[in-house]
Amino acid sequence: MAEWSTQTQQKMLNDHKQQLKKMSTQKILAQPGMTDKGAISVHENEEKEREIAEKFRESVVNSGVRVVSGDLGMHHRLANFWQ
Repeated sequence: MAEWSTQTQQKMLNDHKQQLKKMSTQKILAQPGMTDKGAISVHENEEKEREIAEKFRESVVNSGVRVVSGDLGMHHRLANFWQ
């Protein structure tokens, strides 16, 4: 009986993981229990997105990759497409 229960629990957990993979981040964070208040507000979401973007930018800058600011020319876009 315990083995069946463990297998059922594992199947339910795997099904839930598959469902989460299909959901967007905002929908996942809006699920009950993911935040103290339930669904997050648009303002809070924008702030979190800004924080994530800033951390991503910092990680790229600190990685040693040369970052060139400004708009890309057509030849740059074509080169990036073919890489």
